Amino acid sequence: MIIPKHVAENLPRLRRFANSIRGLYGFPVFLVGSALSGSNPSPRDWDLRLILPNEEFTRHFGDYEKWSHEGTSGLWTDIRWKWSDECVKLSKQGWRECGLNIDFQIYPQDFADLMFPLHSFPRMQVDSRIMKTATKTTPQVDKYNPSSSIVGVRS
Repeated sequence: MIIPKHVAENLPRLRRFANSIRGLYGFPVFLVGSALSGSNPSPRDWDLRLILPNEEFTRHFGDYEKWSHEGTSGLWTDIRWKWSDECVKLSKQGWRECGLNIDFQIYPQDFADLMFPLHSFPRMQVDSRIMKTATKTTPQVDKYNPSSSIVGVRS
């Protein structure tokens, strides 16, 4: 994968933050959205996503199907408020640690796969834990050289 120059320049800060989240939750953190585009060198925000297995999401926040329905209906219960509070907390933490406008959200796997399929919405894992390739565009990280994910830089 050719990583856009603006992403490569910010990757160390993003990676430090993503590693702290990976350590907390135990699952990969992905950069998604317009920041991955080489045609957007000054993204308004940096979309980071934590995608949890459905059972893990339920353990942290409550039933993921009810969470999804509440997002559609607008009739929020403690499930959706707890999720929202955690996303806001982690977004603010990301702003402080990275100096970037971080939009951090946590999704259950089924929701992420349905709403943001990999073939249409690329994801780049930013934490430095060894990863499995999610798509052909996901960079690989050598466990002995985490900076190896920068295989090319596009201006």
